[in-house]
Amino acid sequence: MVGSNHFIVATKDKPLLHFLSMDNSKRLHVRSVLPKPVHHLAVTPDGSLLFAAISNEIYVWIIVTGELIAVINGHYRSISSLLLNSDGSLLAFGTEDGSLGVFVVAELVSENPAFERTLPFRQWRPHSLSVSDIAVTRHSNARILSCSKDHTAALHSVTANICLLKVGSVEMVGSNHFIVATKDKPLLHFLSMDNSKRLHVRSVLPKPVHHLAVTPDGSLLFAAISNEIYVWI
Repeated sequence: MVGSNHFIVATKDKPLLHFLSMDNSKRLHVRSVLPKPVHHLAVTPDGSLLFAAISNEIYVWIIVTGELIAVINGHYRSISSLLLNSDGSLLAFGTEDGSLGVFVVAELVSENPAFERTLPFRQWRPHSLSVSDIAVTRHSNARILSCSKDHTAALHSVTANICLLKVGSVEMVGSNHFIVATKDKPLLHFLSMDNSKRLHVRSVLPKPVHHLAVTPDGSLLFAAISNEIYVWI
């Protein structure tokens, strides 16, 4: 949605993009034919730019004029997720091979004629399968949370260019308590989201946890660590 009464609609499995205006004074429908179907869309907060993930490329339009200003080769595999940060300065994307990338929007819309060679500002490979979704924090020190079809989640700092946390398994106890195992690190986190008493307890283990399980009544926790099973009350 762009503004209060304008919509941009991608047609599933068809290479079409629709620009719709619901303005009572001037209704409008413009259809654009593309080389392949659009899988993901993102619009800057001010409604000036449109980004579309088409296969492994990112198309960039100026919305007011409808001008296509850039086609960026994002990755060698198809893009599976696309998202702008809160101020529209960074464009994050995930791919089918488990990679994450971040573009600086100002570089994508610059007058550089070789925009197809623009490289991501940051690029990581935290997952082994397709990135299914991403989220970006709102503060200036942007962090990107990604989840994948390999059942892992990862948190990256764009500023520091590091992986802050990689989650391999999560179990929920009750309505607001979580047990999180960090992938590739021998850590187990006990988190309480209770408004009256927020709590984070970290336990160091001999090896990374591969799987977690909790009894239905929430009384026992089981963790598979290498060839052993650990049990907590």
